[in-house]
Amino acid sequence: MEYRPTVSIITVPECAGQAKRVHELLRVKHDVRDDVVLVNTKIFADGNARPKVMATIRRTEAYLFYTMPLREPEKGMARLAQILNAIHLADPIAIRVVMAYFEGRQDRKDEERTPMTAKVMARIIEGEKTVRGFLTFDLHADQLMLAFDNPVENLWGQLLLARYAKSLFPANGRVGVIAPDVGSAKRAEKFASKSGF
Repeated sequence: MEYRPTVSIITVPECAGQAKRVHELLRVKHDVRDDVVLVNTKIFADGNARPKVMATIRRTEAYLFYTMPLREPEKGMARLAQILNAIHLADPIAIRVVMAYFEGRQDRKDEERTPMTAKVMARIIEGEKTVRGFLTFDLHADQLMLAFDNPVENLWGQLLLARYAKSLFPANGRVGVIAPDVGSAKRAEKFASKSGF
C-alpha cells in the first residue's frame, strides 16, 4: 500500500472560509488533520510582524491558503515570505501554496532597468526548500508559469463562469463580451464561445 502523508490545511484569516470548505471536501478521501490550522500574525508597534503557525504540522503535507492584500502587494509578499519560513521551520514534508489571485503582472522584460515582477514573486514563493508547488486560478497569461521552477497548477474558472453567464441570459438574446484591454481579447473570445454568445 502506498504511503500518503497526512494533509494539513493552513490558512491566513482572510482565506479561512475557502480553506475550511476545501478541508471538508478533502476529508472524504484523504487523511487530513481534524482542523484547519490558522496562521496568526502579531503586528508590533513599529510595524514589524511575526506570523505564527498555531498548531503542529510536523511530517504533514502542508497547503497554505494565502491572499495578497490588494492595496499593499509588496507588504503582502514580505508577509508571505515570513509565513512560508514559519511553516518550513515547523518541519512539514512539503508545502504547496494556494493563492486565488497571483499578481505577477510583469512576466517579460519590455524595458531596460525594470523588474520581471512575476519572477521576483516566484522566487519569494519558492524561497523555502520545502515548497513543492503553487496552485492558482485564471492566470492572465500562461507564460507566468515559466517564472516558477516548481510545478504550477493554473485552474480555470472560465467554464463555470460561462455556464453561469449562459443561465442569466435568454438563449436567443444578443450578448456581447468585452475585453478590458488588448491582452484579454483572446480570453474574452474564448469565454464568449464557451458561453454560447
